[in-house]
Amino acid sequence: MAATDLAGPLHSVRYPILSDSAARAFFTGGSAPLPRMPSEAASQATASRSLLRRELAGGEASEDVLEELTRHACAMARPSECAVLLARWTASYPDSPRLAQAAGDLRFADYTGAGVNVLRASAIETFVELYRGHSLTDPESPGPVRNAITTSSIYASNYLHAFPFDRTAVRRAWSQCAADPRTVLACTTARRQAEQEIGPIYSESARH
Repeated sequence: MAATDLAGPLHSVRYPILSDSAARAFFTGGSAPLPRMPSEAASQATASRSLLRRELAGGEASEDVLEELTRHACAMARPSECAVLLARWTASYPDSPRLAQAAGDLRFADYTGAGVNVLRASAIETFVELYRGHSLTDPESPGPVRNAITTSSIYASNYLHAFPFDRTAVRRAWSQCAADPRTVLACTTARRQAEQEIGPIYSESARH
């Protein structure tokens, strides 16, 4: 948490603000999105302190681990995490028969009780592209600026610390945007806005 720029007080053992505020929020029946904290600084902190990363000892997650995490996220009605974990499994083991079976099972399940399944193949393919470090194309208005904004937005709104997307995808999108002289000014303005959410896109060494 110290590596994030979140506004407001933070819950801790010595300052357990959620003991009071979470209890009050329960009775309102509302909901709020969890902060994704997709900055590079937060990602680096997670890499050294995450319990899952320690369990994996720096290695790749096995199919056993990915299947257990994916099915659990889906069963807990966490559609974004469910889709992202399935995408990570796809990116790591693309030809796995076990993956194909699980993906079929999950796509036909109704974990939210809404009568529909949120695991769209197009969404999973998009997340797989981010795991492979590929920039995305805006489906409605493709172009250097819109493509970069779309890449950053999807990266940030679906970021998962346990298995972060490849940040190369974001850097590649904005580099392609800046390389077009027709959009360089619009690109710079849009990039600065994106950095408010995901942190600096380029490291200091890359700027020089």
